[in-house]
Amino acid sequence: MERRETLERYRAEYPMTPERLQIVTLPVEQLIIQLQHRRISAADCLSAYIAKTVEATLSTNCVTEFIPYAMDLADELDVVDEVKGPLHGIPFCVKDDTDCKGLDSSLGYAKNLYRPATESSVLVQSLVNLGGIPFW
Repeated sequence: MERRETLERYRAEYPMTPERLQIVTLPVEQLIIQLQHRRISAADCLSAYIAKTVEATLSTNCVTEFIPYAMDLADELDVVDEVKGPLHGIPFCVKDDTDCKGLDSSLGYAKNLYRPATESSVLVQSLVNLGGIPFW
């Protein structure tokens, strides 16, 4: 029930718009260039990918949980003076078998629910240090 409510909230907050569709259809090389040159903000990019992910989840049930602080990470990237790294603003997904601070790493088992990770895995930390944004 909680997951469904979150999905509905995200669907209302991040509808797919023509601008967001344009972002999610860019080849990754072009997306990187647009973000590096600040033609697209990290927050706008993340919003577009959240909208697309919500659409996919409604039809395929592919997302277990969105990372609630993802937009905060995007906003932080948008106010720094210099590009943070080669992945500056690129959203990436994290399977629930990989620790992401504050979220459950359930491995698909109910017994692992409600045991949020206290730290993100080295992989997630490395991608964030390169400018990436984990969002689900």
